[in-house]
Amino acid sequence: MNIEPPTLTRTLCRMESLDLIVRKEGSDKREK
Repeated sequence: MNIEPPTLTRTLCRMESLDLIVRKEGSDKREK
């Protein structure tokens, strides 16, 4: 995908606020 990071972050935050996706904590400390 050729998407700028700020654009992707905004899109994901919007999707999260609409309950389309859920943020989950990873088991690996390197994951964000």
